[in-house]
Amino acid sequence: MVTMSEWELRRQQARKTSLSKLPPLVIIHDTREQRPYNFAGIPKVAATLDVGDYTIQGMEDVVRVERKSFSDLLSSLGRNSEKFLARMDKLGDIRWKALLVEAHRFQIFYPPLGKYWKLWVNPPEEWKLPCGWPYGARHADGTFLSWNELIAVFKRSGTFTEVHPSSIKGAYLSVETRNILVEPAGNREAAEWWLTEYFRKLWAHHWEKCHEVVNGQALG
Repeated sequence: MVTMSEWELRRQQARKTSLSKLPPLVIIHDTREQRPYNFAGIPKVAATLDVGDYTIQGMEDVVRVERKSFSDLLSSLGRNSEKFLARMDKLGDIRWKALLVEAHRFQIFYPPLGKYWKLWVNPPEEWKLPCGWPYGARHADGTFLSWNELIAVFKRSGTFTEVHPSSIKGAYLSVETRNILVEPAGNREAAEWWLTEYFRKLWAHHWEKCHEVVNGQALG
């Protein structure tokens, strides 16, 4: 008869053995991701995903992560909230699902100017707006736009729409009530680090659990 201490010792040994044989992690990113993360050198492949932007090869049915930049999130939670929430519903019964945001929670909930978020509709491609206009508007190289440049761009292209913060908050909380992990990482670099570690933990956990079942049967 195997005692509890002997079983635990065998379990720990089996865990070390299984982790030592852990196959390489391969990350899948959606083909529509224009700037996929580097993942610290972890192999990655492009594929068309029906929902989400990232998953793990071999765990596609149980892992999906949707990534949003700050400006994308504001647009999704504002003017396109119904369409975005319908997309979140497609995650369905996926066990590990997350919405990864490249912004802080307070940035999302509290606009820097006035009472409304100002979202730029159809802005020129050469201009980046990580935050609401005109706060945070930048050139493609990351330098800030001057006031005269902002006015000039506004006159030649694009219109604005206003979104109340309560609409943003309501849609954001609607995502959380769908049992989806929402991770406001703060910025792109922090988001990449979080997703890399999250996938590493999930891959090790998945591999360990698969071997625990086999080893558990052997111990019986």
